[in-house]
Amino acid sequence: MPWEFPLEFWNKTAPSSKIPLPKHNAWPHAVPHLGFHDCAEMSHPYYDDEGNGVPPDANPANFAAHQDVMRKAYYSCISYVDDLIGQLIDTLDTLGAGNDTAIVFTGDHGWHTGEHDMWCKMSVLELGTRVPLIFRAPWILKGDLAGRKSNALAELVDLYPTLSELAGLTLPRGAGGADLGGVSLVPVMRGEVEQVKNATLSQFPRCYQNNSHHSGGKPGDEGNRTVSWESMSDCHWTDRNALDFMGYKLRTANWSITSWQRWNGEMLRPIWGSDCGQLSEGNAGVGCFELYDHIGDDGMAPAAFDDYENVNLAADPAHAVKLKEMLALLKENVEKWITPWNGTTGVVVRGGGANELEYEMGNEDESGKWEL
Repeated sequence: MPWEFPLEFWNKTAPSSKIPLPKHNAWPHAVPHLGFHDCAEMSHPYYDDEGNGVPPDANPANFAAHQDVMRKAYYSCISYVDDLIGQLIDTLDTLGAGNDTAIVFTGDHGWHTGEHDMWCKMSVLELGTRVPLIFRAPWILKGDLAGRKSNALAELVDLYPTLSELAGLTLPRGAGGADLGGVSLVPVMRGEVEQVKNATLSQFPRCYQNNSHHSGGKPGDEGNRTVSWESMSDCHWTDRNALDFMGYKLRTANWSITSWQRWNGEMLRPIWGSDCGQLSEGNAGVGCFELYDHIGDDGMAPAAFDDYENVNLAADPAHAVKLKEMLALLKENVEKWITPWNGTTGVVVRGGGANELEYEMGNEDESGKWEL
């Protein structure tokens, strides 16, 4: 994974010996193992907090044994981007356009830098789904409103309605706006409200490495093979109707829930209540769910990177009511945006590798349950 930046930003960054390493550098064993991903660009196999797998420093020749240097390179790259943004704003000001131009800084995914024994982006953990979201709109964000930090829940689908309102444009109405999805964040910017929504959604799939339904490359091109739940592919190039599993995550102000479900490729929807393959030895009771407490999580480093999503509460009897509540909210929100299906044809779903799975899914009965 090449992080390219001028040497001056490497020299400005603290020495690698002073770069803090992740406090939780192992996968939590009580989390569904198919959530783990061995990233192709920065490959390191599974290692969990019970000592199972390959420790990050097991091979001195592997990048994972030099995470301080890797983190320094990442931070240096971020510093370079920050400098480029400053140059952009200076140019706008020089052209006289700074006060009537809206600027948004964001990303299309988060990034693991060794936390939970993962690198790259391919997860539904907070480090994979949370992105920076910074707005500059001088005609609104001025005085006491400028430079504020907000804990408001937001999604990238909110960018269109937010930028439209900032530009004075009217959003589509009626049928044209029915599937818009996002909401404007301008009321938060004005300090009128603290929240404009009660939950956010993220999702990411998992596939067997020998999944044969693909275009371009194939899942197995990542260099590993499905020999366990810990070696699933991130479904690169896999056709959407041939995904094997989908991980859905819902985040509220204080909690998050993730549900891993088998994928119905014909109807392009999850098979709710399906066994995601995690009811196995060493993971009993966890099932397909991840429940995390985010109370006190303001999204700011370093705490937000390391202090949360380390203990899965899904199997804790003390949180059974919260689990049920969050799962219901997750399903409600996911179903809200799935295109309705009018057919009744069954579909054959196949797995592969050492965990060969094959079953035929029948039609949905009147109770809404699937006959397997």
